[in-house]
Amino acid sequence: MFLRRRSDKVLILGDLHIGWESSLKEQGMHIPSQTPRLLEKIKKLIDLVCPTRIILVGDVKHTVAKVGFEEWHDVPNFFKSLLEHVHEISVIPGNHDGNLRTLMPKAVDILPASGLTIANDVGIIHGHAWPEPKVLGCSTIVMGHLHPIISLTDSLGILSTHQVWLRSESAGEILAQGLLKRLRVRKTGDTRGIMKESFDVNLTNPRCIFLPSFNDLLGGQIINRSLKRSPSKRQYLGPLLRSGGIRMDDGDVYLLDGSYLGKLGFLQSLS
Repeated sequence: MFLRRRSDKVLILGDLHIGWESSLKEQGMHIPSQTPRLLEKIKKLIDLVCPTRIILVGDVKHTVAKVGFEEWHDVPNFFKSLLEHVHEISVIPGNHDGNLRTLMPKAVDILPASGLTIANDVGIIHGHAWPEPKVLGCSTIVMGHLHPIISLTDSLGILSTHQVWLRSESAGEILAQGLLKRLRVRKTGDTRGIMKESFDVNLTNPRCIFLPSFNDLLGGQIINRSLKRSPSKRQYLGPLLRSGGIRMDDGDVYLLDGSYLGKLGFLQSLS
């Protein structure tokens, strides 16, 4: 995702899962390291948009709590190479990024898991944790973590899956109620008033954009099939989705080339 705000030109990427290939070896599948390929893809994007900053939206590496053998080598070299092209790189840790700091060059800025805001208008998070309160005052929230995939079956019964972008509207008050409960803020009035009084946040109904995983060999959440089979919001990953405040059925689904597939609720009927 490319975001331009005044003089800032920000390239936003999510879910690289460097070292993912190692987990396959334990299952008898041997795939060469994909890190060089990911790096080349990013360099092409850098040449295309000339960003002043790169923000990695979590799950830079694959192992969750530890650092895998390949990650000790691949992650530092990946960032050293990237810093030769863009000097400002920030990382929002995801749920797979335990002990990530030990792998990072000092020039890389590790942000809180609660995310950040750009120009008080765009909030960026990984998606596995509650955001900081001011993210809910933005008009748009960008997140990864979900790895959205659509599964479609044609008239011949042939199944195909596609990485997609998902853009959904939300109910800010429902999201804020979940956040206030998480922060153990006692409710003494209406939700909007509490957010303003406690955090100086003017609550909005932010548009939520879910990034496809940048590592295109990964699996993901088949968002049309899983929602159809089970209406429970618990199936979705992350507290914002589990809160029920994001209107998934009315979400717009796009292929990676920008082709519009329709509303998620409509695509459920085709699966």
